[in-house]
Amino acid sequence: MSCVQGAVLDRETAIIESWAEFNTSITATLTLRKDALVESWKITNVKERATALKNSWKNWKDASKKAHVALKTDRKAAWAEFKQTMKTECRETRLPKEDAEPKDASGAITL
Repeated sequence: MSCVQGAVLDRETAIIESWAEFNTSITATLTLRKDALVESWKITNVKERATALKNSWKNWKDASKKAHVALKTDRKAAWAEFKQTMKTECRETRLPKEDAEPKDASGAITL
């Protein structure tokens, strides 16, 4: 396996693992939100229920943001390591456009 193939393999594996962790985190936060909302609607006092609902949504929003930040950080680290490996170990200075500027299906930069 060439140096470049190894670098690509490491990068793509790290990105796949980042997405898997993100999916696990989001699933957990959605489950917590679901349970909290169901429990909130059991509260008969309108004011207490409103507070519980507000807290349920806030807690989910905070956890969701944290998961998104972790995903972005992990993906950015995978790309940074790839670029460093390409430069220092593989001695590749000119990358194809697709490997130089990672983009998702919409064309937005994914770092």
